[in-house]
Amino acid sequence: MSQEDKITRSTGVVGGATLISRILGFVRDMIIAQLFGAHGSTDAFFVAFGVPNMLRRIFAEGGLSSSFVPVYSEYINKEGTEEAGRFADSMATTLAAVLALVSVAGVILAPWFVKALVPGFASVPGKIELTVFLTRMLFPFIFFVGLASLSTGILNTRGHFFWPAVSPAFLNVAMISCALLLHFRFGVPILALAAGALLGGLLQLVVQVPPMLSRGAAPRLTLKRVRHPGLGRVLGLMVPALLGLGVNQVNLLVDRWIASWLPEGSVSFLYYANRLVQFPLGVFGIAIAVAILPVLSEQAARRELDELRSSFLFGTRLAVFIMVPSSVGLMVLNTPIVNVLFQRGAFGPYAAYATATALFYYSLGLFAFAGVKITATGFFSMQDTKTPFKVAIYALIINVILNLLLMGPMKHNGLALATSISSMFNFFVLLIILFRRVGTQGGRELARSVYRSLIASGGLALVVWALYNSMFDLTAPLLLRIGVLVVCIAGGAAVYLAINRLWRSEELDQLLKLVRRG
Repeated sequence: MSQEDKITRSTGVVGGATLISRILGFVRDMIIAQLFGAHGSTDAFFVAFGVPNMLRRIFAEGGLSSSFVPVYSEYINKEGTEEAGRFADSMATTLAAVLALVSVAGVILAPWFVKALVPGFASVPGKIELTVFLTRMLFPFIFFVGLASLSTGILNTRGHFFWPAVSPAFLNVAMISCALLLHFRFGVPILALAAGALLGGLLQLVVQVPPMLSRGAAPRLTLKRVRHPGLGRVLGLMVPALLGLGVNQVNLLVDRWIASWLPEGSVSFLYYANRLVQFPLGVFGIAIAVAILPVLSEQAARRELDELRSSFLFGTRLAVFIMVPSSVGLMVLNTPIVNVLFQRGAFGPYAAYATATALFYYSLGLFAFAGVKITATGFFSMQDTKTPFKVAIYALIINVILNLLLMGPMKHNGLALATSISSMFNFFVLLIILFRRVGTQGGRELARSVYRSLIASGGLALVVWALYNSMFDLTAPLLLRIGVLVVCIAGGAAVYLAINRLWRSEELDQLLKLVRRG
């Protein structure tokens, strides 16, 4: 099997599993919107859950995977699976101890975290106190998902992608179940969501244990193997990776800090809009980054620079092929998508309008969000975590400046637009630096892929806009609105695929090959 076939197949597995999780995530958010709306209690929950979730993205899924997978892959390729197992034991034992300390510290320091992150909440009686309580309740979440992320890195390096990718679905199932079954049993109904999040974090770890055991790759927690030379290498790579990914999460914290001073509900509008953008990003963009990291790491370990460049460019072209039309589709259909998914119960017309406008501005940067993930993966595979960090610092500065300039005239929409622009800067600078390092051969194919995707997406936009304006009625029965939305999406996708078929797109051929195999 060629590396392109391997990347496409792995992307299909990760994307398919992630699709299950994202659909459940939408169901979860629809239930949250219907039961709790977009008010003070949801603002408090999203901020409280955002703190351990941010640490998960920075420490566990981000810094850990980007530094652990290349080193673990190198041990497997050069030292054998037995030595790689000893390294994994050391990593798991150390990680469990660190995560336990972080969880305890988070519970103790929650009041200071919250007051620093969202000082604007103090203007609403009881809002700060609720946020602090929820933060303390949710902080142990980082312990479970941190170990789950290590399990994901082990399984992905061993070529197993399904269970790690589908494990977040159990988080959504737990949150949905607790929201529906327990919200009326709590004096403060939003506490049911926090209980579901904790249960879901535990399940994300538990479901990955059987596939690790079946492959003889399950790490053991033992003090006998705490010291291992690979641990120092991972730590050396992880520090700049943590700083780089931390900068990206600081962007989100800055957005929340500023949004806390904006009209009530702004945090929630940005959350719901970002969740919609995360759907194609997770199913396709992040799936490609996850699938490509073990391949690039193996090629880097063998010093196969030409093959590494070819694999990276293929993954980037695949992302462009999917992300550009997804971005255009979300921009054109922002209003009907929010209307169908969220506008009911406590989530009224104004909340739907405010969320839809934020979705439009987030969608502008969708291709860049995916591009940053994939391009940074190229650096991580070569065990360079410093370059993404340095570029992310400049992106953060741009984001802060734009936030301050745009928050006045555009309110929460200005924060979404600033995030998109700063991410575009991050992506293009990383891409230029990576090209200088591995060579520009194949760059013309990437440019042609971008050109074809833009032209085909223009055709998609025209068809979707015509169908939407002639058929969609915001006040029609829900089933009719869902049917029209499906017709709009299917019509746009058909035009996009037909244009690429005429051009004999290699990316389309790879996806069709995957479908035929499925």
